[in-house]
Amino acid sequence: AVFSIGAEDAFRGDPEILTSLVAACSRHGALRLRLCDTVGSAHPGSVTRLVRAMRHLGAPPLEIHAHNDLGLATANTLAALQAGATHADVTVLGIGERAGNAALEEVVLGARLLLNRECRVDPGRLLPLAERVAGYCRESIPPRKPVCGSHVFRHEAGLHVSALLKDSRAYEFLAPGEVGAVRSFVLGKHSGRATIRKVFAGRSEPEIQRTL
Repeated sequence: AVFSIGAEDAFRGDPEILTSLVAACSRHGALRLRLCDTVGSAHPGSVTRLVRAMRHLGAPPLEIHAHNDLGLATANTLAALQAGATHADVTVLGIGERAGNAALEEVVLGARLLLNRECRVDPGRLLPLAERVAGYCRESIPPRKPVCGSHVFRHEAGLHVSALLKDSRAYEFLAPGEVGAVRSFVLGKHSGRATIRKVFAGRSEPEIQRTL
């Protein structure tokens, strides 16, 4: 039989029980061992330590299941992957119990840009997917939601806009096109001459928005 084991609340669990669980997984041929941060109490350091310890004990391939009660679900998931976990539980927009789980879009881009790890998810379809799921859930995407929020690629500060017009990497680590988004410049009280010149030049790309 093919099966996996989920270690509920593993990061607050008894180390001896976890050691016994690894032995049982090995003895009975478990496909994977899922380490669950059930209440979101872990941090990247504790995740790294536990994943490495489980691997040292000869655990089967490890899976991370992180909750976001302290806003660390994505960071903890990436820490687990970097420490040797092979699988990650994610949800679109992090939708899940209480404060939610690790967000698909954040983990995919984080793994790609920070850990140089690819998966079979097409980054260019992440934003359309997020918008569709939010619609099904009858929820709006927070404007500052990483990767998918409407403000993520929106720039107003004069220094930022001036630099972006020369080299987009100056103030964008993630290119908007990678996730199906579009950059926009905001004409507001923090705008500088570069934005104003762009407005009067009549150019529409990137889109100019007004806040005043």
